Amino acid sequence: MDVVVLIPRRPDPWRDRLWHYVRAHLAETVEWEVFEGVSEEGPFNRAAAINAAARRSWSVAVILDADTVVEGPRLQAGVEAAREGVLAIPHDRFRSLTRRATAAVLRGQLSPEEAPVRWTREETKSSCLCIGRELWEKVGGFDERFRGWGFEDAAFYAACRQLGGVYRLGGPVHHLWHPRSPEKDPQLPEYVANRELAERYKAARGRAEIEALLAERKR
Repeated sequence: MDVVVLIPRRPDPWRDRLWHYVRAHLAETVEWEVFEGVSEEGPFNRAAAINAAARRSWSVAVILDADTVVEGPRLQAGVEAAREGVLAIPHDRFRSLTRRATAAVLRGQLSPEEAPVRWTREETKSSCLCIGRELWEKVGGFDERFRGWGFEDAAFYAACRQLGGVYRLGGPVHHLWHPRSPEKDPQLPEYVANRELAERYKAARGRAEIEALLAERKR
């Protein structure tokens, strides 16, 4: 396969509705095969779910969250950029939709582009990424030591930036509302461990330091 879409997820009634909408949107805009990576037990492990979905032959992967909508032309542009060996991020603005707006989107009353937002954030490092096989192999996929909520995306970004580079396209990504994850709690041991490991990634300077961090996974 040339291009695939990798979806990390855990079955849940509300999030299943979001994924049903996102999958239908994908089918209308691109013809790439979609593979789900499911984290079934224990704290959600997004890194392990992505790695599981990636265990097949492909040239370029689009890593897309199951609650996220991106316009097809920018997905195509991101894939083409990723063929040059960089991590391509096909957005520079994260739009977090309100709960009411998300419900209207799911009912077909609003498009994600026109839906009201709770907040926006510039130049996020997650939600939708495009990467070629060579860079994926260099960084070894996602670090599965990140368990529970967050920070695996920051580590992956830092590794890709050092070993291949990052290219960002302009435009929004639309995040559909869902209940807050109970794992997004700064007091939880997993959250603290994730944050500390991500800080090590972000502090690494140069190829040698990043490669030493990546090698720790094999110990």
